[in-house]
Amino acid sequence: MIDVYVNFEKIDFSAGMGVNSVALNLLPFLCKSPKLNLIGVLKNKNKIVPKHFIDCVDDVVTVERTFRNDESFEILLHHFQEPITKNRFILLLHDFHLFDCPWKYDNFEQLKQLFTMNCRSSEIIITHFPRTFFQIDKYVGGIGPKIFLTHSPLMKTPKNDDDEIISENILIKHGIKNEKILLYPAQLQKHKNHINLIKAFEIMSKKNNNLKLILTGSDFDNNFSHLIKSMVLELGFKDKIILPGFLNNIEYEALFTRSDLIVVPSLAEGGGYIALEAIESKKPFAVSNIESAKMHLSMYGRFDQHFFDPYNISEMAEVCLRQLKSREIYPDSIKIIRSQTWKLNAEYICELIEHRRKRMEGSVENFPPFCQKGLEHSLSPLLRHKVWS
Repeated sequence: MIDVYVNFEKIDFSAGMGVNSVALNLLPFLCKSPKLNLIGVLKNKNKIVPKHFIDCVDDVVTVERTFRNDESFEILLHHFQEPITKNRFILLLHDFHLFDCPWKYDNFEQLKQLFTMNCRSSEIIITHFPRTFFQIDKYVGGIGPKIFLTHSPLMKTPKNDDDEIISENILIKHGIKNEKILLYPAQLQKHKNHINLIKAFEIMSKKNNNLKLILTGSDFDNNFSHLIKSMVLELGFKDKIILPGFLNNIEYEALFTRSDLIVVPSLAEGGGYIALEAIESKKPFAVSNIESAKMHLSMYGRFDQHFFDPYNISEMAEVCLRQLKSREIYPDSIKIIRSQTWKLNAEYICELIEHRRKRMEGSVENFPPFCQKGLEHSLSPLLRHKVWS
């Protein structure tokens, strides 16, 4: 068996989406592999790892010093982590926010150095976003042959007996009745573009007075959160724009299920995950026309009428109102989305790790640069770009 250390050091276990969701969906399938011994690793003895994370690995250990085993690998769940061990490491690379929104980071140069070092020093880079896969060399040169593209499966949440009660309570708590609900799930950060969405909602409300906008997500910067909340009050939208803060997965799913339109006005994303959730759930959606989202969604079909310029407030309002009335369903896209699974991702990653170890022993066989079980057809719109062997 191959020891694979999963770096838990800088993971925010309290978060409900993002890196945490990837870990909670991927690690259980990696853990089931007879080829891997999956070990959660920390340097901070005082950091408490929740049971649902402990259950995702074979063991959790704390180390006070770096160590090396030529047979082992370390997985960095995020590109801004630093390796704990001195083993070859596998980097999960999500997005190019650092370069798309440099103004978001006070320590840009430091993070750029860490990002570049992680990409160049890693043995393997894994991403589930096509823009990241195809454009890595634009930001960090010479990476091509060691980056691999997996599926983009939806995040799944286990169900509990009391979920229905929780779902009802969240709707009652926020006074949701017969209004048309627009939902934007995103942490309150500048690049998520809440300000322009609120301005677009003001236009929409003049044309349809039965709308309610729900902005889920925790605070990131207190000053920015205050700006958003003040704006809502100044517009007189206290009862029309709801900011419930951080929600657990069950509360989020309840609001998602009740919503009439999923809207994503973000200025920077790894891809189009939230839009995929909407497509799979047969819900109307409107999404920013940023390159990463368009590339990602092009793997599943054509959705030109759903895109808007995130800087054009009137266009955003127009597309949202139009899609709010849409009843279009995409059965072929849904089929592709449902065929992409975390199990297949884990199998591909296990094979990749095993291939890398064999290569160190002298094997020179090639390995497919993307998960071939299900991605050949999906990637066809993008294969005009160079794909390396």
